[in-house]
Amino acid sequence: MSKSSDRSVDLAQSWISNADVWTAAVRGGGIESRRLVTDQSIVDAVLAQQPRRVLDLGCGEGWLVRALAKQGVGGVGVDGSPSLIEAAQSAGGGTFHVCTYSDLADGSRNIGNGFDVVCANFAILHEEVAALLRTLRQSLVPQGKIVIQTVHPWS
Repeated sequence: MSKSSDRSVDLAQSWISNADVWTAAVRGGGIESRRLVTDQSIVDAVLAQQPRRVLDLGCGEGWLVRALAKQGVGGVGVDGSPSLIEAAQSAGGGTFHVCTYSDLADGSRNIGNGFDVVCANFAILHEEVAALLRTLRQSLVPQGKIVIQTVHPWS
């Protein structure tokens, strides 16, 4: 297994192992930078596109889909962690699917198309993203946008 593959496996396992702690931190406002800056920044960036339908890539426990739903925007969230998707589904506000980035990139999982915005909020964490971005572009309406907010962990 390559170093890149090892990192991807480790990262996926980390999200699965820490799903409950992460859900509690997000829902409880326990991450100050999110509460003060980044959450509203991504909501504003998405809403600036005036979307009707958004795909939240790496949706975690679904907070962004729920926030957008309050603004009348339909949302679909995908995440590789079954526990996080279960938390998202239990909170409602959109449609949520367990799906890895590699499933999307290689076409083995189709979550639909016709999205006005594909959003990746601190969710582009893999080293190789070109195939994923090509696939995501195909899921957009003709004038759709990909909105990314991230700090790459290995840069």
